[in-house]
Amino acid sequence: MKEAVERRKDKRFRTEEGYLTMMWPASSKTGHIVDISLGGLAFRYVALSRPEDFPSDLESEIEIICSRNDFSSGLLPVENVSDTEMERNFCDFIPGQLRRRGVKFKQLNEEQKFQLERFIEKHCLSLTD
Repeated sequence: MKEAVERRKDKRFRTEEGYLTMMWPASSKTGHIVDISLGGLAFRYVALSRPEDFPSDLESEIEIICSRNDFSSGLLPVENVSDTEMERNFCDFIPGQLRRRGVKFKQLNEEQKFQLERFIEKHCLSLTD
């Protein structure tokens, strides 16, 4: 059996409940953040149509928001890294396919880096030590 190789350069963090992502343009995806680092994030979402209707190889922007309205990152440039189907061990009553998308941040300016660092510091828990 082949051992998984960790490719991430940055320490990952788990967010508190209630933090969402919105993909742009046109908010094609909204999902819950699975984990985040200074290099990128992963989120889970429900694809109501075929995954090929939302190409994963396009560069886009993402916004991190809080359902309690106490944080918004503004738009962050990202490049899609992965988009895979997740096992549905809950929510069988929700139509569509449960998926996990990973993105990496691209060329963040100083203010965007500051906002991301602030978000991780205030709203996240460490996954690794």
